[in-house]
Amino acid sequence: MAPVDLKKQEAGKLNKRCLTLDEKIKILEENKKKKLSCRDISSKYKIGKTQAANILKNEQKLRKEYENFQGKGLKHISRQNHQKFKPINEVLYAWFRKCESSGIYVNGPLLKEEAMNIKQSLNRPELDGFKASEGWLDKWKLSHGIREKQISGESLDVPITTIESWMERIKELCSGYDDKDILNMDESGCFFKALPTKGLAQKGKKSKGGKKSKQRITVAFFVSADGEKVGKPIVIWRSKNPRCFRLASAADKLEKVMYFADKKSWMQVEIMEKILTTLNNQMIKEKRNVVLFLDNATVHPPSLIDKFSNIKIIFLPKNTTSRLQPLDAGIIQSFKSKYRKRLMRHVLARINEDLLASEIAKEIDVLQAIEWVAKAWDDVTAKTIKNCFAKCGFNKTTSEIEDDDVDAEFDELFKELTESNSGSCITAEEYIDFDIETCTSAPVINSDEVDWRASSVQKCVSEYLTKEAGNTCVEEVSSDDEGGENIEEKEKDLPDITTYEALAMLDQLVNVSVLNEDERASLTLIRERLEIIQINNKRQKSIKDYFK
Repeated sequence: MAPVDLKKQEAGKLNKRCLTLDEKIKILEENKKKKLSCRDISSKYKIGKTQAANILKNEQKLRKEYENFQGKGLKHISRQNHQKFKPINEVLYAWFRKCESSGIYVNGPLLKEEAMNIKQSLNRPELDGFKASEGWLDKWKLSHGIREKQISGESLDVPITTIESWMERIKELCSGYDDKDILNMDESGCFFKALPTKGLAQKGKKSKGGKKSKQRITVAFFVSADGEKVGKPIVIWRSKNPRCFRLASAADKLEKVMYFADKKSWMQVEIMEKILTTLNNQMIKEKRNVVLFLDNATVHPPSLIDKFSNIKIIFLPKNTTSRLQPLDAGIIQSFKSKYRKRLMRHVLARINEDLLASEIAKEIDVLQAIEWVAKAWDDVTAKTIKNCFAKCGFNKTTSEIEDDDVDAEFDELFKELTESNSGSCITAEEYIDFDIETCTSAPVINSDEVDWRASSVQKCVSEYLTKEAGNTCVEEVSSDDEGGENIEEKEKDLPDITTYEALAMLDQLVNVSVLNEDERASLTLIRERLEIIQINNKRQKSIKDYFK
């Protein structure tokens, strides 16, 4: 019997180890500088030649994984179990992601139970040995970077290792792009009539299923790392042509935003594609290429990645937007403080003994909200945007976010409006942030359905089988959900003001004592313009008709 070569045996054991994604990228970077053979890689990193060859062969795929943070820098689990039970692992992860996107908390026992249901649905002999044990669950969570009690959007649950690893990668991901070409986009719900009342804090949380859509709009913004706002603010509301849009002032106000209609005021994939197409056309015209960082919302599907010639889309790590997305780091908060300052100012200026604040707020229409959205967004400073990018690791600046989110006027207005409800109202900070968690897209899974678990798991199984057969399966979310609330509401009648009546109003306004000289001069110019219009209207008849 030949003696055993212990060195070869040890090398054989080492050659079976799997590299992390970070290690594979390191190999590719080294190969880029100096061409390496499979033998060189195998010897240096103690892996098999086949694995070395696959790393070089799949360079493009690995780099895309690295950019989109799919690998998370974690070691692979047991190769045998991972491959043998791959169908169950993949279907369960797809189902978990849908639950996560729909705001449904899923714990360990539930995951194990659904894994066994998936095994039964797939009904394959090679899966007979699968057992949803604690050991399997730990490895499954590790391979997908899932932590216990992981709930989307909660800052305290963001893995510190994920944040640190991502911030180390940002410099490489943004390499070759100027600050003006590093973009972030995000949506947020906004209750455009909301006043600071006791029940307001719960209002945002209860709107996830599309309720309260009569008072909620969805807003979205693009910002760049150099502090600039890219394009117009985006507003989504339930009606395509509300009655208030027939006002003479509507065209000017709508010109300042990108307006879309959806029956639940939700962002939809179709709307997202239109928005990105507009941005891409703008970049083509300006001969620019940009990198756009997005969160993992269901309305930001992976299919967007290679769809636009001048936009490179990179998805932020899952469940990290509160720490890694600039718009969530203080920019949207700044916008909402400035929007609600205008809302409170509007209400306080009109309150009297016969008119309550709530009655005034009810009369605010979406056109007024659009005007305030545009003005509030204009007021968000470049310094705030830059500092939020810095806070998320996008540049070297380490200064704190500019403290302009709640200014002196906001505090004063808030105090005046809440004085009559002392002890029963929320704080100023809560008033700004109460709708921060409001859902802006249709939930993938409706947990109100009796059999939501069985139906959603079966759908994930069907999608996996379709994908396995070589077909693509794209989920389309309807904007007209069955069983939704009746969103029709009575709109106020539009005032029919004649030119003569407007002149009479201006005659009184120019004599208001609190106006300064410039303000009075502006009103005088408007009055002169209306006088010319009125005279021209009269000239359509014989002017002698008015002197009979």
